[in-house]
Amino acid sequence: MKIVDMLGPEMTSAFSGSLDSIPQNFFYETGAADLLAENLHTITSGNKLLVFSDIRTRAAAGNTCITALTKAGWSVKERVIPDGTDGSSPVADDITVNRLMGEYLKLMLTLP
Repeated sequence: MKIVDMLGPEMTSAFSGSLDSIPQNFFYETGAADLLAENLHTITSGNKLLVFSDIRTRAAAGNTCITALTKAGWSVKERVIPDGTDGSSPVADDITVNRLMGEYLKLMLTLP
């Protein structure tokens, strides 16, 4: 489903100047992982992906998504972001994002 279809006309109008900065599709249905994998081919000519998740997301959908992506022809590496030392969920602050970007570059270089 296209996000703009889900938002409706009032929200689409309110955010018309920034719609290109939000996700374009929303997959919430049986086979969502397969739809994601197929749809990615329509927005990039690449074939390499790095999938980031925390341990809860990995447990809930990780295998399903990785399998669908691989089946659709993607070369996939994944990085499970650990919880904080106090058991807290990971935070997407500047420090974490910068660390992950460094890891991302190293991992992407090792993809076939």
